[in-house]
Amino acid sequence: MPATQTRPVHRTSDQDTGDQNTGDQDAGDRANLLARHPALAAFAARLGNTPVVCLPRIPGEARIIAKCEWFNPTGSIKDRTAFALICDLLLREPNPIRVLEYSGGNLAVSLSRLCADLGLANTLIMASFMPPAAIAEMRDLGTKVHIVDKALGFWAVMEAAYRMAERHADWSFLHQHVNRANLRIHETGTGAEFARQLQDIDDWGISSVDAFVASIGTGGTLVGVHSALRRIYPQVRMVAVTPAELPYASEAPPNGLPKYAGSGGLGSGRKQPFVADHESRLARKLTVRFPDSLAGIRLLNAQCGLRIGSSAGANWLAARKLARELGPDTVVATVFPSAATPSEWRAANALDKQDIANAAVLDENGEEAAP
Repeated sequence: MPATQTRPVHRTSDQDTGDQNTGDQDAGDRANLLARHPALAAFAARLGNTPVVCLPRIPGEARIIAKCEWFNPTGSIKDRTAFALICDLLLREPNPIRVLEYSGGNLAVSLSRLCADLGLANTLIMASFMPPAAIAEMRDLGTKVHIVDKALGFWAVMEAAYRMAERHADWSFLHQHVNRANLRIHETGTGAEFARQLQDIDDWGISSVDAFVASIGTGGTLVGVHSALRRIYPQVRMVAVTPAELPYASEAPPNGLPKYAGSGGLGSGRKQPFVADHESRLARKLTVRFPDSLAGIRLLNAQCGLRIGSSAGANWLAARKLARELGPDTVVATVFPSAATPSEWRAANALDKQDIANAAVLDENGEEAAP
């Protein structure tokens, strides 16, 4: 039977996103862990506290504020996830035999670097769309890389990891889609930082945040950050973005069509568990086509000079759509997971003016709306 059809996504329990064991003991355990692992402490010292930017405002539209995650150690928001997954593992297993995980790209870069720093043997599974230079660098760091044909879609990458975990029960499978350390780091880290920064920006006149927009991926950023923001801004709506080529919960089979980075469509009706557990909080689900995410890169660069990646381009286009709908005196918050890679920047610059002018965001019903 094809790998893309054999296994459902494992579900998490329907519980609050916060750590059920937070408090002094948890903080003490983390401090002791960092003391035992200086390389982990050095990574932690460079992690987070990323800046926020208030993007150029269009008259009559909401203000858009974005958190820029390429200031993390290896250049993406996935550094937070990698750090959380490894900390969680080492607290449970002080001497793991080998770390196993799958990745759509940036998490592999983060885990390879962190495992090398810590001297942890690791095997990472990813699709063949990963740049050869990135794969070579990971192998130079000691990572065993297993490549899956990109034409099979991301679900095949996950399936390959499931099979390897079954064959090597003594390895430590991180399993980012259900590991609640992923969710916690974005609530207590990314989200808590964002909330503090928004409260501290008095000269921007922010008294409320009306919507938070993020791509689903695993759902860790979307749900975790929204959980933190709604403690301060109870009215904030959670708006999800996924690739139009394979949206969240799509009944279409997995495919290898190009999609914006880290977008995580699974196909065959599968839902990312973190999101499925909190669907009642989803105010809106929007989709963005890959070429339009590249157009978003060009459009925002022309506005303010930032060189955001394709996932950030998708988030920004969706945020612009909401900003237009919500109108003035409202605020839309979003995250920019990474800066543009060289290949994304080249692809964005290859677009013609008509491609850029036609950039659109799709609703669930497929209706287009220019951002």
